Amino acid sequence: EAADFQLIWDRNKDFVNDYAHEDWLGISLLFHNASAIFVPGHSAFAHKEDVEAALAAFHGEQSGLVTPIVQQVLTSGDEHDDERIIHATGSWKFNGTDGKQLPFYGRWISNAKDHWVMESLVTQLGGKSLVATQQQNDSLFDEISKRAASFADLYNAGNITGLASMYSDSAVIIPAESRPIQKINVPAYFGSKPLGSGAKLESKIVSQAPGNDAVHEVGYSYSTRTGYLARWMKDSRSEWVIETQLFAVFPQDAETEVYL
Repeated sequence: EAADFQLIWDRNKDFVNDYAHEDWLGISLLFHNASAIFVPGHSAFAHKEDVEAALAAFHGEQSGLVTPIVQQVLTSGDEHDDERIIHATGSWKFNGTDGKQLPFYGRWISNAKDHWVMESLVTQLGGKSLVATQQQNDSLFDEISKRAASFADLYNAGNITGLASMYSDSAVIIPAESRPIQKINVPAYFGSKPLGSGAKLESKIVSQAPGNDAVHEVGYSYSTRTGYLARWMKDSRSEWVIETQLFAVFPQDAETEVYL
């Protein structure tokens, strides 16, 4: 995975250069056309078309140099670029934030032009720069929230086989404090009870980005007092299964840090 780590590092350097030159269009081109972007504390996902205005506003709040820190990279899917997915965690350090590191998770894929772009991003940008409005799809929200509740029920029952069945074959889980893992690691991971002895997950935001087959859910885990993100997709049986599950990046705090 050394080559993929370097690839993501290089793409982060592109971000740094564009940010330094206030090239907001250049930064927007680092995102997939059907991207979903979430900042904890916001009430909706943003998309590629929101990036330019958001970064310009953020620069006004946090001007100065930025240093990318890529910490972990895990690649899933086929070795061919059109089926390969790179999951990356790290942080951006802005000298305008008193050296504070702002953590991020990015899900990178190759687009139609063979450029590596972010399809999903969760980051603690801070402030309210990233403003987006969207209408909730009540039917979709009900479907996903029921699946999230079923997930918690299986976890609390210790049904590891049932939990594993809720993940796609290429699923990746990003724990709060360890490196990303794949579906094969589900028994060991959930056997360690990472959500405590009694999990309760509540969906807060469910969104399907225009042109995206997947659905992104932001929810709250009451047992760990933190938010989470799940990227759901339909399997061959038309069941919603988890392709990406993120427990990192979200701050451990009140429920309002997930949804305001």
